[in-house]
Amino acid sequence: MGGPQFTVPGRTISQAAFEETVRENIEDLGMDPTEALLDAIETLTLQGVDLSGIVTCAPGSGNADIATRNGGLELVCEICSRVPSGCGRGLVSGLNALASLLHDLQCTEIFRNRNGPEVVVRILNYGNDNVKVMNSGFSVIAAAATGNEVL
Repeated sequence: MGGPQFTVPGRTISQAAFEETVRENIEDLGMDPTEALLDAIETLTLQGVDLSGIVTCAPGSGNADIATRNGGLELVCEICSRVPSGCGRGLVSGLNALASLLHDLQCTEIFRNRNGPEVVVRILNYGNDNVKVMNSGFSVIAAAATGNEVL
């Protein structure tokens, strides 16, 4: 895909400015989100802007979104509910996966409807001697509660 990419030292952009560029492409130029994103990346790269450290994926195109659309959240909730309390590494992995899947209101509603809060509370009650389990459990609670006062 073309030759090497060169950047001018010092030419950077903030995440907010990058997102505004994409938003302008959508609103002002009528582009779809993927087209607007690709155009912003190409334009800024041609201008010599260093995009390292910038999240450059379209909303709804990340792995968590794909997993959620395909039942991943429900599956991880079910797995977490079945992992024995003595399996610390399994619980930490499951809880970390669960926290990463709780990225919007729709996901937190799925989590709530699948008894996710009860599952996490049970894990925290029985896994309270394992700091890693507790940290991962509280990460799920924080992710689920963000923007959802019903939870």
